[in-house]
Amino acid sequence: MSLEKPWGKAFEELLEKFLQHYRGEISGSDSKGESPAWGYDTSFFFYPLFFGEWKGYTFTIEISEFPASGFSVLEAIDNIEYLRIFVTKPTSYSILIVHEDWHYRLGKKLHWDHEFQTGNKEFDSKYYLKIKSDKDRYLLTDSRLQYQIRNLEPFSALQVLASGIRWSQMITDEKQLDFMVVDNYLKKVFELTKLIPVQ
Repeated sequence: MSLEKPWGKAFEELLEKFLQHYRGEISGSDSKGESPAWGYDTSFFFYPLFFGEWKGYTFTIEISEFPASGFSVLEAIDNIEYLRIFVTKPTSYSILIVHEDWHYRLGKKLHWDHEFQTGNKEFDSKYYLKIKSDKDRYLLTDSRLQYQIRNLEPFSALQVLASGIRWSQMITDEKQLDFMVVDNYLKKVFELTKLIPVQ
């Protein structure tokens, strides 16, 4: 994590509100003291996490320097932090959805990268889709799923993994950590989760 926690107070307030509205617990909160693993006070570096339950779903709310798993360490050196929501659901999919930008367009033009296209031109021009199987390809052609993905904007990365669904958003303003805002995104991730078949 970063050498400071710019969103520390707002994020702790957010997690306290989640604790009031959902069954769950806050883990790794700011208790002072040395960490045996690190040998110094880690509360300055790491944000707490919220582990919650709702209608049979388990979920996590966290702040990370990585928008999604599978990103390299080099992508975190700019010290940008991301709000991440993860909803647990076993699936047999491996999909990464990010926004189409000059980096991906250049890679495609130079044939360094090959991207799956759903056939929906508006959707395909907006998102870069990284998949691993024909099953992933079939899932992404579902118009209801595409609608729910667009409904989760703005996001930095959206993943469908073997263990569940992860939504990430770059944090630039404390308003993004307002309980009503984050809870709204959580409910939308639940809606997306309903469209994804169980493993």
